[in-house]
Amino acid sequence: ARLCHDEGGRTAAVFFNRSDVYASNLAGGFVRSFRALGGRMLAEQSYAGEAGNLSEAMREVVRARPGVLFLTGYYSEIPEQVRAVRSLGFTGGIVGPDAWDMISGDQPSELYGARFLAAWHPAAPQSEAGREFLERFTARFGRRPTSVEALVRDAFGLVVLAASRAQALDRNSLRQELAGIKEFHGVAGRAVYQDGTPVRDALVMEVSSRGILYVQTITPEDVARR
Repeated sequence: ARLCHDEGGRTAAVFFNRSDVYASNLAGGFVRSFRALGGRMLAEQSYAGEAGNLSEAMREVVRARPGVLFLTGYYSEIPEQVRAVRSLGFTGGIVGPDAWDMISGDQPSELYGARFLAAWHPAAPQSEAGREFLERFTARFGRRPTSVEALVRDAFGLVVLAASRAQALDRNSLRQELAGIKEFHGVAGRAVYQDGTPVRDALVMEVSSRGILYVQTITPEDVARR
């Protein structure tokens, strides 16, 4: 919501798959947060299941003339959706969540300028752990890792940390130590845990003619204070 607010000024629209829990939760959280920032929601359009004919819902978005459009879809859906809304005359900013973070750098020009958030991306500045992971993964597999692989690496790092602190390597001891971790520094940077939920920096990435580019880092206020 902060990114959309900065990108599109004071008005926004959201387009999401209402049959997908993740997308619906993203849309609902976005609407609440954007309004809390003082923005106005001009359209909240949805579809169910596989996106079939999206023309009418897209037309409603275009008619509303929002400054920015939030697309909650997964990276495989986004090129088609962006081409559709651009073909209908939408000229505002387009942003997405971390569901876009596996989108390739070879995209049609309609996507240029679209921005999305990521927990980790190989094109972004790296911590020491991130650089080491990126170099070793690329050398072994012949390609750059995705954010999913980086976060899986950190998940194993958390288990190793909990195991090193546990007095016994049984399920209950590991669970207790995992629950007690308040901060973790891994491949994806620093994570502060609040009731078991990681709160971390969000990387702003942009689709461009030169591939996926790093733009900036957004730090949550409660993390910045620590």
